[in-house]
Amino acid sequence: MLILAGLFNAVAGLAGGVLAIGTFVVTISFLFTSTDYAHTVPFLSPVGTFIIKDVVLLGVAS
Repeated sequence: MLILAGLFNAVAGLAGGVLAIGTFVVTISFLFTSTDYAHTVPFLSPVGTFIIKDVVLLGVAS
């Protein structure tokens, strides 16, 4: 909602972007700390593919 509010208020948009980046960075860290996924480069296990989408979302949010 804050990112959407950024259309009308730049400070709200900045706050939303920073919070989104923080969320995606924490989620991406699960790729390196979780024992549930295949430790291969493509991360193509079910858990890995669910988490790897956050790399794309991080790029969009930043």
